[in-house]
Amino acid sequence: MPPQLPPQMRDKPPPLAGKLTSLVLLSLVFLKLTAVSITLGSGGSGGIFAPSMFLGAMTGGFIGVVFNALFPGIAAPYGAYALVGMGAVVAATTHAPLTAIIIIFEMTSDYSIILPLMIACIVATVTAMKLKKESIYSMKLIRKKLNIFVGKELNILKSLYVKSVMTKDVEIVPETANLNSLLEQLVKSSHSSLFMVNENNQFSGIITMHDLRGVFLERDSLQDLLIARDVAITERITVTPDDDLDHVIKLFGQKNIDEIPVVESRYSRKIIGSIWRNTVMDAYNQEIMRRDLIGELSGRIKSTEKSPHIDLADGYSMAEVEVPHRFVGKSIIDAQIRSRYGVEIVLIKRRLSAEEAEKLHRNEETLIPDASYVIREGDIFLIVGSKNKINSFKYSG
Repeated sequence: MPPQLPPQMRDKPPPLAGKLTSLVLLSLVFLKLTAVSITLGSGGSGGIFAPSMFLGAMTGGFIGVVFNALFPGIAAPYGAYALVGMGAVVAATTHAPLTAIIIIFEMTSDYSIILPLMIACIVATVTAMKLKKESIYSMKLIRKKLNIFVGKELNILKSLYVKSVMTKDVEIVPETANLNSLLEQLVKSSHSSLFMVNENNQFSGIITMHDLRGVFLERDSLQDLLIARDVAITERITVTPDDDLDHVIKLFGQKNIDEIPVVESRYSRKIIGSIWRNTVMDAYNQEIMRRDLIGELSGRIKSTEKSPHIDLADGYSMAEVEVPHRFVGKSIIDAQIRSRYGVEIVLIKRRLSAEEAEKLHRNEETLIPDASYVIREGDIFLIVGSKNKINSFKYSG
């Protein structure tokens, strides 16, 4: 036997019973928008999910009133429009159509509304994603420079550049080189590719071992007929020193080659080096290890509440110190930090500018110390030394 409502509730109309006028419904949409905007904009906590359901219900209810007025014989009760509108707005704001469909179905326990509800939620989600990639929740993370759509691996590769891993050792051949000379050069070389240049010494193509494999067996008959230009990949497959390794690894995957020439710039075809697929992977693995080490050391320092130092062996300690103002603008070698204060800089945490943070999707980056590095305001050094020397450096400014 189904449960009975208490006596005091039996005379009340059920939710979404169609008792509100179109003017009230439309007014509530704008009033709720204003109230939520003021609450959230002033730093208050008004929530997002419940207001989305309310706005969807009021908007759907208003559309239902309009449809009932225009098509009184075929339109459903406007409470049904309110439910569908509620699901559509929730799906659009959260980019989660299944969640919206299940929630509305649980509220109604009515299968008759499922089909229009599914259509509305899916259309609303697709439309919202076309207009804005982020949902109402992920937008907050994007504003904090935390991009959940980009994986850790991609972020790492975007922070590494060709100039840090390229080699200047390349194998270059002219366009007119004959087949025998190409085969001989590849056999003697440690490279897997030959870079072809024209008469102006500009890059014009790539010749790989795979390209020569097909003509190797017929080299005796073709040696006087084929030249480098006939077997080369003439598509411009190049990178510049300022390209990130994410772009490079995509090129390796698309072109299925192991070595790519590095040219001076996007507007120049002069070859200045090359980059290898395995070099990119080695750089990636080293960067992961470095970041894991940095995270572990930083975590240990932050977890130390009583002392800002981590005790090492033989009286040495490790600490994070914000660089004193007097060193800002100087290079590490000019600052003479090791000789003057007896401390060793292990790592540098550098705060990124707004443009850099937007590009790399984080607010800081960690660098291996380099003698030519110019110290910036807000840099944090991870240093090793005795406690007295660390404190001497820390308060030297």
